[in-house]
Amino acid sequence: MKSRYALVRALACAAVVAMFAAASAYAADFNLSAVTFPDGTTIDLPMARTGAAPNAAKFEASVKYAGGQAKVEVSFKKMEPAILFGGDISSYVVWAVTRDGAVENLGELIVEEANDSGSGTYSTPKKQFGILVTAEPYYLVGKPGDLVVASSGAADAKKTQSTPFVFNGFRTMAAKADVTTIATLSYKDKKPVCLVQAERAVAVAQKTGAAALNPKATEEAQQTLAQAENSAKGGGSAKVIRDYSRRTVALSAESMRDYGRKLEADAEAAKKAALAESQMNVAQLKEAQAKLEADKAKLLADQAQLKKEKAELEGRLKSSMALIGDTRDSARGAVMSLPGISFETGKAVLKTSAQLTLAKLAGIAQVFPAVNMRVEGYTDSTGNAAANQKLSEARAKAVYDFLKAQGVADTRLAFQGLGPASPVADNATKEGRAKNRRVEIVAAVGEIKPVSAN
Repeated sequence: MKSRYALVRALACAAVVAMFAAASAYAADFNLSAVTFPDGTTIDLPMARTGAAPNAAKFEASVKYAGGQAKVEVSFKKMEPAILFGGDISSYVVWAVTRDGAVENLGELIVEEANDSGSGTYSTPKKQFGILVTAEPYYLVGKPGDLVVASSGAADAKKTQSTPFVFNGFRTMAAKADVTTIATLSYKDKKPVCLVQAERAVAVAQKTGAAALNPKATEEAQQTLAQAENSAKGGGSAKVIRDYSRRTVALSAESMRDYGRKLEADAEAAKKAALAESQMNVAQLKEAQAKLEADKAKLLADQAQLKKEKAELEGRLKSSMALIGDTRDSARGAVMSLPGISFETGKAVLKTSAQLTLAKLAGIAQVFPAVNMRVEGYTDSTGNAAANQKLSEARAKAVYDFLKAQGVADTRLAFQGLGPASPVADNATKEGRAKNRRVEIVAAVGEIKPVSAN
């Protein structure tokens, strides 16, 4: 029977109670010392109680490393049972903690009565570690909670080396205590502590759902618990009550072990599913990025092609316009100028020579259907400003009307009178004024922005 319970304990320590052993949040940092234990020498470790422990409690520890194993002994005086913390707390657990944060559950520190004294002997292959004693909901938890009641300090420097370190690998308690300290409390209940521990072990298994995963172990645990309770009610011996209670705890461990395995399997499945989803999302993102880059490249290529085609078209347009009149490049497009002599003096009537030129320009417009034209009339700076403005607009409209009459759609045409604005020569000379009296026709692919009359 003992070998069965030992096997249960070994298995459970590795995987049991995942709800207590796999939380993601941690308690505050805790200062410890990792002591190096030389072969064949017993090293005494100072043990300090925390504010969670009874005020009168005292702890001592010693470690002897030999044959690849460290024999650890932890003793205590004037301690109170862990069940005083209430909630789901029922046991004390002794931990070996290494500098890198690895922890090992060495076993339970059994405190079974008020003002109790006793000790526990444990073993570990670790050669360098510190010791923690914590109050736990279950003595087979795989990671310490933050309800620390005692911890070891540095050893005698003349005997060995101690290295201080900070431990922060506590789990967040899934099972809560009713109080955070039993400094002034004492166990006064007549019910045996081991029986309370057994009751809480069964309760934890049922509350977590672990009991349903191993009905056989659960049924046996309930039977041994009933035997322990009946023995206590019937005045049975403390040894019998303790034996049934400890068997109840061990049987509950089987259910909790299966529960731990299930949680680990569920967590692994969720992890794989999350990874698969993440990989799928990454693949989708890469595909979307590749498509975006391809679309961007195509857009740039299309824009470059359009720009090239536009440049070629405007180049051919300018060459065609240059054959029929004085044409120059501008930021707005190709500009052909009709001199003032194209009109009757002081009037907006086109001369025959100008009409012939504009007829040819209308023919060019038919060849280049994507080209728009803007007609702009100008005068020199002499004379009445209002009259000049009116004359420039009338001459621009005359050209506009002629081109429209030649078949150029009005959606491709616009006109504007600008008076003496934007002179191309010096208005102080006769020759300059003659050049400024003109009508310009701006031709380009797409929209042609007007110029300011100011």
